[in-house]
Amino acid sequence: MSYNPKVSMLLVCYNSEKYVEESLGAYLAQDIGLNNIEIIVVDGGSSDNTILKCKQILEVSDVEFKIIHNSKKTLAAGWNLALREARGEFVCRIDAHSSIPSNYLRVALERYSELPKEAAAIGGVLINVSDSLFGSFATDFYSSKLGVGNSPFRIMSDGVIESDTSVFGVYRRSLFNKVGFFNEKLSRNQDIEFHKRVIAAGYKMYTDYSLVIEYYVRSDFISFLKKAYNDGFWVIKSDSYYLRHLVPLFFFLYLILAVISGGGGIHNITPYLGAGLYFILVLIFSIKDGSTIMSKVILPILYSTYHISYGYGSFRALISKLFKQY
Repeated sequence: MSYNPKVSMLLVCYNSEKYVEESLGAYLAQDIGLNNIEIIVVDGGSSDNTILKCKQILEVSDVEFKIIHNSKKTLAAGWNLALREARGEFVCRIDAHSSIPSNYLRVALERYSELPKEAAAIGGVLINVSDSLFGSFATDFYSSKLGVGNSPFRIMSDGVIESDTSVFGVYRRSLFNKVGFFNEKLSRNQDIEFHKRVIAAGYKMYTDYSLVIEYYVRSDFISFLKKAYNDGFWVIKSDSYYLRHLVPLFFFLYLILAVISGGGGIHNITPYLGAGLYFILVLIFSIKDGSTIMSKVILPILYSTYHISYGYGSFRALISKLFKQY
């Protein structure tokens, strides 16, 4: 680009002292220069040393920054608070559990000069990392098409593609004045709901596979399953989903029908055929995507429990919606 636009870098966090130093360090290392950056940290009332660490890091830097309290605590509310304070021509929001390379902003801004004028968001692709044994298995799961479907930001490719989402995107700030902010009624799935509005308004989003983001996955099995359930629940509750988000729900409904039908029995092998096909796919992808022998053994458990938990969450939301319980 022939000019150096200012970028507002947004960080919404809560009890993130374990990761915030690396995230902010990646912000400060951006090679477009600190004079072209402002950092806005929004904290949801952390009880650990998140705010203290943020201040220690930012106060000794030359960057312009603000630290804001998010009384509502939710991600959507935090993002909206930051967006209303942002003064940059572009905004970039990265999760506190993530880290970006030093050329992230520069490459994204250069891409804008190459893309159609309707381009409103450019995001990257997640490389899952972990600091625990279970997390090492989860990284293989989240990098597998059987695990997470064909989400453009989870499966590595190359080049720049138009996509239905832009994970950790660099957005034009003016976009939010035109299509609105994130929906604060949603505890999750705010980004999908927002991106559907962006596309409906005639704008385009892109995924640039040269923009690689390190993302720390859940470090224990219970957190892994809770995320699956909540993600499944909120894709239905928010009415913002694509076909790939509904596959676990179909799988869960299939399991219910199989149980109702008596589990198959000698005269009904249909449930067994479906379960057999799923088991074969699980074995194939476990062998293919497991990075270690142990991971190949653990992945079948993660595939099945994640898909059931996600599908159960979607089922609960569907039932609640049908009976208007929320």
